[in-house]
Amino acid sequence: MKKQFGAIILVLIVWALFMAENAVAQTKCKLVNLHMTEYMEDWGVDACGEEGWCGEGDLIGTFNGRLFVSGLDSESADPFNDSVFWRGQSTIETKDGEIYAMTTGVNFFRTWYTSGVSTAQESHAVIGGTGRYEGVSGYFLMNYVFGDWNGEMFITPSTGELTGQVCWPQE
Repeated sequence: MKKQFGAIILVLIVWALFMAENAVAQTKCKLVNLHMTEYMEDWGVDACGEEGWCGEGDLIGTFNGRLFVSGLDSESADPFNDSVFWRGQSTIETKDGEIYAMTTGVNFFRTWYTSGVSTAQESHAVIGGTGRYEGVSGYFLMNYVFGDWNGEMFITPSTGELTGQVCWPQE
């Protein structure tokens, strides 16, 4: 099952990059570089009100806003001693509108035991938006470092760097 889930993630990443490459020829695109700081006091089912997990963080960079991510599906034999493959959706809220994306990622929790640091990588395939971002496409890739976890909650902020592009249809 892990191999199937990993294959799905790979296919979605390739699809997102393909769509982004095709979008460049047909649209006006803007490169995006964002720094995210996540202050997550709770984690897991109770934090999201549904099965899965969620997080949110402040974005500063090409535009300022807030990122909301909810993991709807995840797979791992032991999430705190293994890698967790997941998929879900994300929303970026800005003063000019919202950006919606389908998201896949892998969280590398095992590194907590070897280096004291846990990381993740995410791929966000942009599927639309509202306001200024209506009709957009594109992608974001994020490298992420989790904050310190005391067994019940994160006690220091988690951070990430998002890079990618947002493309508007030509008129």
